[in-house]
Amino acid sequence: MLKAPPAVFKKLLSFANKTCPMEGTTTIAQTGDIADLVAQSARCFSTNALTTRQARYSITKGNSIVLLHRSKRGELTSSCLIEFYPKQVRAYLNAVCVEFSYRGRGLGRWYMTLFEKAAALTGCHTLTSTAAVDNEASLRLHLNCGFIVTGQQDDYYDDGRAACHMRKNIRES
Repeated sequence: MLKAPPAVFKKLLSFANKTCPMEGTTTIAQTGDIADLVAQSARCFSTNALTTRQARYSITKGNSIVLLHRSKRGELTSSCLIEFYPKQVRAYLNAVCVEFSYRGRGLGRWYMTLFEKAAALTGCHTLTSTAAVDNEASLRLHLNCGFIVTGQQDDYYDDGRAACHMRKNIRES
């Protein structure tokens, strides 16, 4: 979990719960959420899904934050893993998972807003992200949110697909 003052988390969660396009609750993932996160990642990604080990590290030791949104019925609708690199004043959007039945309701764009807000609250100047070149929805979302493609890397994913690397500056260095 990101080592940031508790006020940063409180401010981010308050913003998240006020701005979410769906009813429910946004929380920061805890170890009890790992099984749900891993299962959701496997449903959302055909390759490079989050492993139990990666989820545990991100939640407990990594310089990261995992945000979860649950519906009013308690169903995990979506999640977002953000990694922070303070020495580079950069934040990396590792993954956004939105369950198929909740897609098209604005959760992806909302997570992009939370990504930028979390980065700004922790002093980051730059946002970075990666998406498969054939993931048109993700690429369109990134571009519509002000990201630029900075490069492409062949054979990036386990299944051999290429990835687009993207960046957005949110304040001057």
